[in-house]
Amino acid sequence: MNHTTVASSTLILALQPAIALIGGLIFFKEKIKLSTVLTLSIAFIGVVIVGGGNVGLGQGALLGNALSLLSVFAVVFYLLIGQRNVKTINHWVYSFIVFFIAGVTMAVLNVISSVPLTGYSTHDWLIFILLAIFPTGAHIIYNMLLNYVSTTTVSMSTLGEPIGASLLAIVVLGEMLTLVELSGGILIIVGIYMFLRNQSRTDDVLEEQLKTLNNET
Repeated sequence: MNHTTVASSTLILALQPAIALIGGLIFFKEKIKLSTVLTLSIAFIGVVIVGGGNVGLGQGALLGNALSLLSVFAVVFYLLIGQRNVKTINHWVYSFIVFFIAGVTMAVLNVISSVPLTGYSTHDWLIFILLAIFPTGAHIIYNMLLNYVSTTTVSMSTLGEPIGASLLAIVVLGEMLTLVELSGGILIIVGIYMFLRNQSRTDDVLEEQLKTLNNET
């Protein structure tokens, strides 16, 4: 956040489903349907409307935007690996292995960078604990969902972030939604709903085809 704006980072994060869609095509031979691209586009337009007014486009934001884009690729790659591994490894075991390696790596980097591991205030430790609980819980849910849905479907949930942030801003900061933000939020919800509905119909068709094949055999 020292190199770009929250709005820019959010918009780049919204590219995650599109990158996941391409990743699914490359690694899992998943077909890209026109309806999927359309619903994803509707939701992305909503994100642009919500955050587009505060996007950082100057030279100073280039590094931050590039880092944000790299983080999106990292998250998609992580989910694609999970989509393959949770089919053979219990998602609890897989999550523990991932978090353990991440924790050890972070500790080593802190030691190398001479970042102190103690001496923080009670408020700081509370923030650290909350950051450990909620994001960790979200990733455990993601890994569990990868047993049943694709990386693209899981990634679509990230498009709801601007809505969640806006609702939290109302409760915590007393901010009110503008008409533009409300319009963008509606588009995001419609896009996600249409995407999930389309995915549900696809799953129903596949299930019917599987039943037909089983009956024939």
